[in-house]
Amino acid sequence: MTYLVALIAFGTFFITHLFLEKKKVPKWIMAYSLLKIIMISILAIGVSLIGAILTKVLLLPVIVTIFFSSIISFKYRQKFEQLERGQEHV
Repeated sequence: MTYLVALIAFGTFFITHLFLEKKKVPKWIMAYSLLKIIMISILAIGVSLIGAILTKVLLLPVIVTIFFSSIISFKYRQKFEQLERGQEHV
């Protein structure tokens, strides 16, 4: 079970970052601000935890958490790159 979780976690991380770098993520996700994405991710993780308890699919919270953490890190990296280029003032 531990190896399965590790493989699925790595696969989710790899595929999510691949989609983010190729800009294949839906535009409505990337249009939200960081605060909204964080709130949506907290809500989605909570729903996935409840779903995992009810359906006994214990990998669901792992997949959802890694998916949203990849999106949040990608958005932070985009903002940091914009700040480095001087495009946006804080």
